[in-house]
Amino acid sequence: MAEVVRDSSCSLGLNKGEGYLEYVSKSSIPDSGYMVVSGNSEKDVVKAATALVHQNDFYGMQSNKVLVYGNHANDYSLKIKELGTVHTVTRGESVEVRKNE
Repeated sequence: MAEVVRDSSCSLGLNKGEGYLEYVSKSSIPDSGYMVVSGNSEKDVVKAATALVHQNDFYGMQSNKVLVYGNHANDYSLKIKELGTVHTVTRGESVEVRKNE
């Protein structure tokens, strides 16, 4: 994982209560890559996975990097912060819209 996310410690600098999602594209193979689901603890990994599972329902993530935080009282109670590049897809092509870093 350290090689994929370019963080030698694999901690990603996450604080207690924070989960993390990142899609890392493999430029050599179109439309393929890695989905990193991580967190400061097991519970935080579950937060990140919950946001990923329900992203089309109510989280609406648009960037390739997302911080997931908040009380995991239920699947609707989490909050996300977009950290990466936001893309829109038009006719199968990805177009960069903005960068949130």
